[in-house]
Amino acid sequence: MQPFRIKVDLSYFFSDEREHAYVLINSACKNIEDLQHHIQNLFNLRNIRLRTNSGYFLPPNESLSVVKEGDVLKVFTFEEPPPAGVEAGSTKTSNKRKRSSHSPPWEPPKRSKRSELSVSQIVPANDFQMNDSALEMFKNASPLKDLPKKGDTILFKLRKIKSSLGSGLTGVITAICTYINRRTKAISMNVISFPPRIRGVLRQYSLDESSDDTHSLMVKMSDMIEAKCR
Repeated sequence: MQPFRIKVDLSYFFSDEREHAYVLINSACKNIEDLQHHIQNLFNLRNIRLRTNSGYFLPPNESLSVVKEGDVLKVFTFEEPPPAGVEAGSTKTSNKRKRSSHSPPWEPPKRSKRSELSVSQIVPANDFQMNDSALEMFKNASPLKDLPKKGDTILFKLRKIKSSLGSGLTGVITAICTYINRRTKAISMNVISFPPRIRGVLRQYSLDESSDDTHSLMVKMSDMIEAKCR
């Protein structure tokens, strides 16, 4: 096997420059468990597991052939994340939470009948654009005062230039919450509808910065303006 590199998302453990990294896979890796050990040794972690960027779990005994060059893999653990020490150019992390084995981060969100109805009402026929149903949902939704739950429908606005106070705001964006990092307060979501002409804004929050996918985002709670929840 020729060596190749993959991208790994380590935001479950780190909130500094180690959040995203390239990892080289060589002939010593035969299965997913070998890759797990390699990543653990590189970043001083333990008992990690891997899933794809789209949320599919990678069993440790599975052949490494399921991983291809350029894939993005998310690293997590069913246990409490180990403390991240203060290193040069890094930030000490805190507020770690313990995950239950009954609720793994790769588990698909459970949607209620009410949520499914709301989604079907607001998804427009023309390329996920904004419509009157989403505006009506925003008007009647409750303010989001804490982190949402997986499967919740969330409505919010973003700054047109990320973190720039004077850049103005987008219209209402509607999305389904798929994963919450309670330590960093970053929320992964699938976008349902958004106003026209803001694709460039959404790309600033894309899960994979090298992709043009504007429908899978990761947004920190502090970046969501006027956030509401259904």
